[in-house]
Amino acid sequence: MIEVSNREIARYLGYRGISPDPRVQQVIDQVLQELERSVRPGCLHRMEPCTLDASGLLHLGPITVSSLDLKKNLDGCTHVILIGATLGAAPDQLIRRYEATDMLKASIAQAVAAAMIEAYLDSEQEKLERMYLAQGLHMRPRFSPGYGDLSLDVQPEILAVLQMSKHLGVTLTDGLLMIPSKSITAFIGLAERPYHCETISCQFCGKENCLYRKE
Repeated sequence: MIEVSNREIARYLGYRGISPDPRVQQVIDQVLQELERSVRPGCLHRMEPCTLDASGLLHLGPITVSSLDLKKNLDGCTHVILIGATLGAAPDQLIRRYEATDMLKASIAQAVAAAMIEAYLDSEQEKLERMYLAQGLHMRPRFSPGYGDLSLDVQPEILAVLQMSKHLGVTLTDGLLMIPSKSITAFIGLAERPYHCETISCQFCGKENCLYRKE
């Protein structure tokens, strides 16, 4: 079972400093139970060398990226993990069903599923952290396409390297958004020195007015 925080669900619903009222919380609980029964989560990862050339381009295995924000995130890293995760098609199907009958439930399902995919990837990342720490490597906060100046244009390459379509059924729209929608890709740096920072990757994103930005 994926452990999902009520606080994170409330954050995705736009609550700031207050909790959902009992009626909304009851719907949250119902939707969460339904998603827990139906999601089929999956995760793929691959470690690649991480180098920076004289022109400032990052070479992350077979992927070459130009991003000052990702460069800052990966400073001092010798390797990078390419990671992709999805909850499968069930959340999208549930949201579409609710949209036809109950927009409140549809909005809550969006929030619950968003919190759920983040929680699932957090748990997978914790497993990787333990594995690589045993090898003397320390993980950085994950950094996804769309954060800061890291363009979504890199999405096709990540999906291709991880073979996400073949193994997880994840594809891209013409606008480079993933289907199923509750899917995430990211880069996670690996360095020989520990990274002493309690913040997450929102610190690198300039969209300070984003509804989903962590406090």
